[in-house]
Amino acid sequence: DPRGSYTARGRTKLLSEFLGTFMLVLTVGLNVVGASPAVALSAAAALMCMIYSLGDVSGAHFNPAVTVALVVRGACGPAEGLAYVATQLISGVCAGAATAFFHAGSAHKDVTISVKPGANYTFFQGAICELFFTFVLAYTVLAVATTKKPLSQTTSQKFYVALSIAACVVAGGFAVGSVSGGELNPAVALGLSVLGAVSPGETAAAPLWIVLGFCAIECMGGILAAMTFYITHPRERNEQADEGVAALACEFVGTFVLVFTVACCVLCGGSTFNATAIAFVLMAMVYSVGGVSGGHLNPAVSFALGLAGLNEDFTWSKVLKYTIAQLSAGAVAGSAACALFAPKAVSLAPVEPFNAMSAAALEVVYTFMLCFVVLN
Repeated sequence: DPRGSYTARGRTKLLSEFLGTFMLVLTVGLNVVGASPAVALSAAAALMCMIYSLGDVSGAHFNPAVTVALVVRGACGPAEGLAYVATQLISGVCAGAATAFFHAGSAHKDVTISVKPGANYTFFQGAICELFFTFVLAYTVLAVATTKKPLSQTTSQKFYVALSIAACVVAGGFAVGSVSGGELNPAVALGLSVLGAVSPGETAAAPLWIVLGFCAIECMGGILAAMTFYITHPRERNEQADEGVAALACEFVGTFVLVFTVACCVLCGGSTFNATAIAFVLMAMVYSVGGVSGGHLNPAVSFALGLAGLNEDFTWSKVLKYTIAQLSAGAVAGSAACALFAPKAVSLAPVEPFNAMSAAALEVVYTFMLCFVVLN
């Protein structure tokens, strides 16, 4: 098959990165201009389509933070990575300028589009949110797009690579969009700032240092993702490495990401898309760590798998270790989120007018469904 042995030339790869990034930033910009309530879904769909279309040409980074992560991972050369980043940023600027034309003629032309923390949130809170969810995005890219397929896995990786990466955009956009904007991409941040500069509204745009600060923080998220990847996927460097500790690290990281996302949704997100964000980040993390630990990320799931006895290697000793890792991650993630958004706090009380008995019954039913699906 000629397509199976295809290797793109350097300029073709750069054209691929330019086109993919342009479509992503243009889509985000048009959604922002139109004041869409579902920017994250639209952006994720565009990203997924372009990854499926151009992944075998350039690797479909479309994000300087992802490229930085891949360079640190060793999956992309420094010179090529630098060219990719420059191309992505130029593409973002071009897309932002193009979107300004539509902003000038829109019903929201008086609204200033700017990259900055949301109302009632600080730069620090916005920066931490951008750091965390860009980390999630870059880590997912490394875990699903640069790893060897486990022998036990029968599904082609090409099937879920773009889906899981796009899921991170949905999760981050809905969970912390009100805090930082949920750009998770320096090219998007730069493109939106150019859009605001070319077609200004009635109020002043945010200072340039905020945009540059977010861009730097997002790239730091990429570096952190690569460092974490080496801990959770040691066999990508040494095929003889012991995955016992790595499996616990995967459970900790995956559960931390899940619980922190839940906390951000409860504390900062809109209730309409909270479940969507949580489900999508769970999917991304299961795809990311499933090849190492199984991707339980839930003590109830680990307990159910221990009871079922489907895997002789998953002993009760491992069930206990997994449970400790998951509960520890949950405690740390919940504490971190509450500290970040203090004095806001998460309440586990049943929603009025329902009582504790009703809530407990539904928790049992849907935890059963979750475990049943995992077992099957």
